[in-house]
Amino acid sequence: MNVNQSQKIMFIKRQSGYSMLELLVAMTIGVLVLASAVSMQVSNRDGFKSTTAQLHMKTNAKLAAEFLGRSLRGVGALGCRTAEGLLDGTEDSLESNVAYRVVLNDTTLAYADFNSGHEVLGYQASGAGWTPTPDASLNLVNMQAGSDAITLRGTIGEAYVLAPSTEGDAAYFLDIPAGTNVRLGENDFAVAATCGYAEVFHVTSTDAQIDAGTVGRAAGGGADDNAIGTYEEGGKSGGQSDFAELMRVATVTYYIGENSAGIPTLYRNIDGISSPLVEGVERMKLDYGIEDNVTGTGQRNVAAMYLSASQIQANCSYPMSVPVPETCLWPDVISVRVSFIMRS
Repeated sequence: MNVNQSQKIMFIKRQSGYSMLELLVAMTIGVLVLASAVSMQVSNRDGFKSTTAQLHMKTNAKLAAEFLGRSLRGVGALGCRTAEGLLDGTEDSLESNVAYRVVLNDTTLAYADFNSGHEVLGYQASGAGWTPTPDASLNLVNMQAGSDAITLRGTIGEAYVLAPSTEGDAAYFLDIPAGTNVRLGENDFAVAATCGYAEVFHVTSTDAQIDAGTVGRAAGGGADDNAIGTYEEGGKSGGQSDFAELMRVATVTYYIGENSAGIPTLYRNIDGISSPLVEGVERMKLDYGIEDNVTGTGQRNVAAMYLSASQIQANCSYPMSVPVPETCLWPDVISVRVSFIMRS
């Protein structure tokens, strides 16, 4: 090996590998890049979780509003007419026309109350309670203080076409295909109606009979079915042979309670049976739009003012009287303003 070759080998050896300083610089840069990447990943993950939580919260708020809105649209409906429409649509008729008043109510069973003017009743949160206090028979389980609640009465679910019947029949017969799952059960309440007449009654048929198209009707003598209640358009008369459709009528209450996981939840109670509906609803506040029937200067079906439940209840009795006095404004409620506090 000559001198040039030896120098070449030594030169190559001096150029191989990295110095300690170079390694430290490289490691520092790598740590900075890795830390930046991890920080970005954590930030993206947190942002995704936050966006998802907000979307979930907004979706639940929309669901809560939709459920409540759907029930509000059915308030007081009796087929194609409301009780007010069938009773001439005047305040005097609602107060004095006792002959056509539905009397399925009993003070021990609030969910069987279908009297005129009782279609809407609100409960305003007041300390550890409400004004007025919800009837115990509604069975509002786990109801949380600090949040308003509301009870609505009217039709729910599908309408079923009625086959022809005659006066005095103990049942109505549905014009439905065999094997139809009818959303109506034994001991529910139902309304048979045409546009000029309506009859609210207690359902006595078994679920199997109902699915086969037979819906038994009765007044009976029990606390929840004192008599078959009728609404009739002024100057007209009608009966079973006139009815064209049948629907379920029910008392529906919305309130806030805790579910089995301890999460504040919007509950819906139908005829005394409560079920969790939408999670994450911590509070509900309700104000009621009142039509101006006092001065005569207001527009029909337009709210002249919004009042709380306690303001309205100050001039009403509880349980609600029959007929409802003119000073009580619950029959004049035409809209409800709803506010939710949601939890993600």
